[in-house]
Amino acid sequence: MLRVDYIDNFETKALDAIRDLSADAERIDIAVVFLSYRGWVELKPCLTTLVSRGGQLRVIVRRDVRQTSPEAVEELFHLENTQVAFGLTDRTFHHKDYLFAQIRVSVSLSSRPQPM
Repeated sequence: MLRVDYIDNFETKALDAIRDLSADAERIDIAVVFLSYRGWVELKPCLTTLVSRGGQLRVIVRRDVRQTSPEAVEELFHLENTQVAFGLTDRTFHHKDYLFAQIRVSVSLSSRPQPM
């Protein structure tokens, strides 16, 4: 059965959905335009739980020294079962995608409201 939920970050928070979905995932793939330390602190508990139970984490983050936290990236490098890669500095790379393997769910986020 296919279930699609709309995550608007008002009534349904993306962070809550990511936390819930990560509980059953065997692998999480994340592609984001930047990784702030605050964002890392919010995601860290569910991602460290994933890798501590043997799950895999793969992260692609755009190479942006103004917005990506070196501390967050360094902490990611120290996690077991984790691969980190850097995207181009090109501004056209503006992803916010999270893929949770095993449960076949993809969460795609946008920083701009979409016209109705």
